[in-house]
Amino acid sequence: MPDDGPISDIDDDIRDEQPPISRDNSDNDSISSIEDEFEMERVTVFKDETLLHPTNLVDEDRIYGRDKQLDSVIRQLKPALDEVPPKDMILHGPSGTGKSLIIGTVTNKLVKVAERRGYNIAVIKLNCVDIKTEDAAVYNLAKKLARELDVPFDLARKGISTNRKYEKLYDLIREHLDLTIFVLDELDSLVGGRRTNNEPPAYSNLLYNLTRATDIADLEHQVTTAVLTNDADSLVQGLDSRTESSFSPREILFDDYNATELREILRRREDAFQEGVLEDDVIPLTAAYAAQGEGDARKAIDLLHSAGEIADDKGSPVVTEDHCREAQTKVEVEYSVREIRNASIQKKTLIFAAALCDLYNDTDIDGVPGQIAHNVYEKIAESEDMDKRSRSRTRVWFNEYVTNSLFTSETKGYGRGKGKHTHYYFQKDPNNIRTELVNSDDRLQDVHNDRELFREIVRNEYKWLAS
Repeated sequence: MPDDGPISDIDDDIRDEQPPISRDNSDNDSISSIEDEFEMERVTVFKDETLLHPTNLVDEDRIYGRDKQLDSVIRQLKPALDEVPPKDMILHGPSGTGKSLIIGTVTNKLVKVAERRGYNIAVIKLNCVDIKTEDAAVYNLAKKLARELDVPFDLARKGISTNRKYEKLYDLIREHLDLTIFVLDELDSLVGGRRTNNEPPAYSNLLYNLTRATDIADLEHQVTTAVLTNDADSLVQGLDSRTESSFSPREILFDDYNATELREILRRREDAFQEGVLEDDVIPLTAAYAAQGEGDARKAIDLLHSAGEIADDKGSPVVTEDHCREAQTKVEVEYSVREIRNASIQKKTLIFAAALCDLYNDTDIDGVPGQIAHNVYEKIAESEDMDKRSRSRTRVWFNEYVTNSLFTSETKGYGRGKGKHTHYYFQKDPNNIRTELVNSDDRLQDVHNDRELFREIVRNEYKWLAS
């Protein structure tokens, strides 16, 4: 459809002259106006939908399968109540395995106990996925802390040095708190604008200034950091030597949930729905779908929520297996984009290599052969001084993304000397994926800027297979 251009003032005048909108009541005489429709009681399968919102913390009796991790976090933070500085922590494991839930629940309870004892504790959480620089991270931490303390915040976002922002953060701690707990989610996403490949990522300096705050700012008060990440090894490898010496965290592993655990997690949120609206097989099927990937509880809850929304949209009084299957398709697409944004740099580089293959292939070969994508991935890693993973490892990653519906796959034979190759086919626009990745990491922006070099690399790889 052609673009009609911007809406003008004349268009507004014409609209003003139109008669009021009326509803055609031929299909439903009970609805005579928009206001009447709003006055009608909402018909829904839900009773308390907030129980299915992933950002909402739930009561501790709804937590399942994380007793060991729960006990570990409590044990790490409990000394704070005796004015003994708690150790820093890394909570690591795949997405949706309870890291945010456990640290959020435990710190909420800690603050309540501390208040009863007259001890001032603040918990400041920062998701670093969309934070581009150390400066922005410090500014956001200071602003969030001021809001938590309900005190004025007069620091400008721009035109003020990063050091001045740190000073403001330290001043707020010094003046108001006995303990500050910084919860840094997806910290390894905070790479920053590195000038050289050997320069450490921005999160290294941020961690240094937080873990050494007592010495740097001469604070008498405690500062503790809890880092949440999918890949602890990759994060630690990015630290410079001074940060590595000051940041000695207690590591707490959150492993995948299995299907049985996911079923129980969903059972404990079943009262989000009206009584009797979930068909018997809905929760087992939803748990089975979520267990096919990495045992992601957040995904299981999202699937159940989406199935309920689909039932509402269709005017169904019950949630059925068909609604679950439809929700599976919808949620998989949403998660593909989210997983790309939150993936480790190694996985991002492989997906980016596949997107370049799809873009620059000028042969009759369709899809992205896994071996070619791996070869291009290695070239990118070499150009950016990154560690390289083996072909067997990138094969596992591709299989994960097939499971999560980013790709479909097909194996093809190329005869003697070239053997069989698994081809991967994007299920979302690879150009959009490439743009998402370029915006997420400066290293991939560098590769994008060297597009002529990588166009030639991709075409040479395809020519070999096509010859």
